[in-house]
Amino acid sequence: MSEMKQILDRLTEIGFDIKDIKTDVAELKTDVAGLKTSVGNLESSVEQIKTRQEIIIEQTAGLLEFRTETKAILLEIQDSQLATSDILGEHEISIRGLRQRLV
Repeated sequence: MSEMKQILDRLTEIGFDIKDIKTDVAELKTDVAGLKTSVGNLESSVEQIKTRQEIIIEQTAGLLEFRTETKAILLEIQDSQLATSDILGEHEISIRGLRQRLV
């Protein structure tokens, strides 16, 4: 009977060990479920970041195009201003010449 008692005791220990393992597995399942939720949230956040990044890239491209167009327009205005200044300078010389003749 002593051997039976040892076997029974050992089986009882194994039963307790199995209960502990089941508890650990249940905790792991809960942890994995939490991780799945966290990963899902991260994936959603990454998608939002990607969408915002695409919008920023599009807006930056638009701003660069606007900058290029504005720069070209400013150069045209500068050229026109120089031409106007040259014309006004010539007219001023002509006007002064006429004044001197009148005197």
